[in-house]
Amino acid sequence: MSIYCQYSEKKVMKNPSAKEVKKILLALNRTVETFNKHFDNIVYKSDSKMTVSRWQLLFAVNQLKFPTISSVARALKNSRQNISVIVNGMVKDGLLVLVENPQHKKSKILNITQLGFEKLEFYNNQRDTLCNHLSNEFEFRDLQNTRAVLQKLSGKLEK
Repeated sequence: MSIYCQYSEKKVMKNPSAKEVKKILLALNRTVETFNKHFDNIVYKSDSKMTVSRWQLLFAVNQLKFPTISSVARALKNSRQNISVIVNGMVKDGLLVLVENPQHKKSKILNITQLGFEKLEFYNNQRDTLCNHLSNEFEFRDLQNTRAVLQKLSGKLEK
């Protein structure tokens, strides 16, 4: 037996701006999914052990001061358990090493190895090449406005 629930946008979304925000969020979701799929193909073709998740993790570790699994999980808005699984694989593959943390006995600091830095630089260059290609279709001011709107939406959601 299936349950049918009729949703009426007219009852909930009376404000035209709310409808537009919904369209922006749906388009953003599709864009992120498409980007990740496209970038995963680029990454995977050059190294079957690399994924967008691993690249994002390397990027986060590189940006954070004294990165731990917990701080990386917070930065990536992901669970500590999920990050831990990815980190363990990356340690096994020689992309990261865990070192003692003088501030905390159990929480190790993540350090990127030379191989990890090489991968990070390669994939950052791939991302930058893709961004250069994509940017040719847009006016700089339009891109700035889009970023400002997305940052404002993100800020409201994080409150």
